[in-house]
Amino acid sequence: MIVMGGQIVLLMTGVVTSTIIARALAADGYGVVNLLRNILVIALTVSPLGLDVALLKFCGRGRDPDSFKLAIAWKLRAIARVAAILAVILVGLAVATGFIQRIYAFPAVGQAFLITFLALPFATDAALLGAVYRASGGAGRYALLVSYAQSAFRIVAVPLTVVFCPTIEAILWINTLQIILSSLLLSADLRRQEKTNARAADAQPQAKAVDAEAKRLLRESVWMCLSILAYSLMRSADVMFLGAFAPASSLGAYSALAMVAQLVAIFPMAASQSLGPNISHAHHRGESEGVRRELDHYLSKAAPISGFIFGGIAIFGQRLDLVFGASFHFDPLVCLLLPLGQTLSAALAPMGYALSMTGRHRAETAILCLGAVILIASCLIFVPRYGAVAAAAAVAFAFLFVNGVRFALVIRSLGSIPGRLIDLAPAPAGLCLAWLAADICDSLGPRNLATNFCGCLLYALLFGVLAFSFFIDSGVRSKMVQSLVGRA
Repeated sequence: MIVMGGQIVLLMTGVVTSTIIARALAADGYGVVNLLRNILVIALTVSPLGLDVALLKFCGRGRDPDSFKLAIAWKLRAIARVAAILAVILVGLAVATGFIQRIYAFPAVGQAFLITFLALPFATDAALLGAVYRASGGAGRYALLVSYAQSAFRIVAVPLTVVFCPTIEAILWINTLQIILSSLLLSADLRRQEKTNARAADAQPQAKAVDAEAKRLLRESVWMCLSILAYSLMRSADVMFLGAFAPASSLGAYSALAMVAQLVAIFPMAASQSLGPNISHAHHRGESEGVRRELDHYLSKAAPISGFIFGGIAIFGQRLDLVFGASFHFDPLVCLLLPLGQTLSAALAPMGYALSMTGRHRAETAILCLGAVILIASCLIFVPRYGAVAAAAAVAFAFLFVNGVRFALVIRSLGSIPGRLIDLAPAPAGLCLAWLAADICDSLGPRNLATNFCGCLLYALLFGVLAFSFFIDSGVRSKMVQSLVGRA
C-alpha cells in the first residue's frame, strides 16, 4: 500500500505540476521538456547495464547471507556509476560537436541536454539501490525516499519556478535536482542502516567470492540490459520520433496524453513490486505452481483497475484541453491507441518476470528486441507522414505483439493459462461505460470542467458496480461484504 500510494502521489504530483508547466510553457515548450525526459529514461535503461535486474534476481534466491548480498550490491554500484559517468561525457561531446543540434532543431537544445543528463549517475545508483530495497522487503521504504520525496520537492519547486523563472531550462533543473535528492537520501539511509546493523552483521565475505559472483551477474546482466533497453525504446521511441519529425505543438499534446495514460500502470506497477523476487524464489524451489499462483494473483488485481483507467482516458482524454490549455489539441484516435498500449503493458508485461526470473532471459530479450525493431521501423516509416496517430498505433501494435508472444511462452512453460477468462473483460467494458457516461455528460450542459467532472464520477460509479459484481474475485468480494457489514 505504501508503494501504491507513492506511485499515486508521484503521478498525481506529475499531473498537477505538468499542468502548471503546460500552461506556462504552452504546447511547444512542454513538448521539449517531455522529449528530454523520455531520452533520459532510455539512457537510464542502459547505464545500469542490466545489473539492477540481475541483482534483483540474485537477491531473490534467498539462500545467501545478507553481508554477501550487500558486498555484491556495492561492487555492482561502482561499475554502474562508472558507466553512467561515461554516458554523460559522451552526451557532452555530442553537444560540443553539434550532433544533438542537427537532430533536434529546438532553441538551446544542447544546454537542455546537458542539464538533463547531469541526473544520470544519480538515477543509475538509485536504480541499483531499488533492487536491494525491493529484494530485502524494503520496497515501502524505497518509495518513501523516492516517490514521496520527489513529489514533495516538485510540488514546491515547480510553482515557484513558474512564477519567478518560467523557462524550459529552469524546469529541467527541477527534474535533475529531484533525482539527485532521492539518490542522496537513499545513500544516507543505507549508511544509517549499516551503522545500526554493524554488530549483528554476518562474517565478511571473501573478496574472491564477491568478485566471482559479480562477474557472473555482469555476464548475465548483458541480456537483461538489452531487454530493458528494448522495453524502454518501446515506451519512448514514439516521442523521440515525433520530436524529430512533428511540430513541437503536436509533440506537446502527445506527451501530455502519454503522461496521463501512465495512470493505467499505477496499480499494476505497485502490485508487481514483489512479483519478480517471488517468482524467482518459487522457481528456485522448483514450484511451477507457485509461479502460476503469483501470476493469477497479479492479473486478478491489475485487470479491473487498468481496464477502468483505460476506458476513462480513451473517451474523456479528448477533453484534456480543458485542463492543459487551448494550445493543446487531442486527436480521438490517439486518445484510444495510447492508453491501449499502456493497458496491454500493465496487464501482461509482468509475464516477462515469468521468463527472465526463471532462466529464460534470453528469450525475453529476443522478444523485446523484436518488438522494439517493429516499433522503430513503424515510427520511421509512418510518423513523418501521419504524425501522432502513427506513433500511437505503432506503440499499441508493438505492445500487443510482445505481450502476446510472452503470454504464449508462459503458457507453454507452465502447461496452463494464467489468469481467468473474466480478466479480459474490464478494458472493453470500461470503454463502453465511459462512452455512455460521456454521452450523458454532454446532455447535461456546455463543454466545461464541471460537466466533464460529473461525467467522470458517473463512469466511476457504473464501472464500480460492474467490477464488484463480476470482475472481483468471489473470495475477495465476500471479505469486502463482511467487512462492510461488520462496520455497519
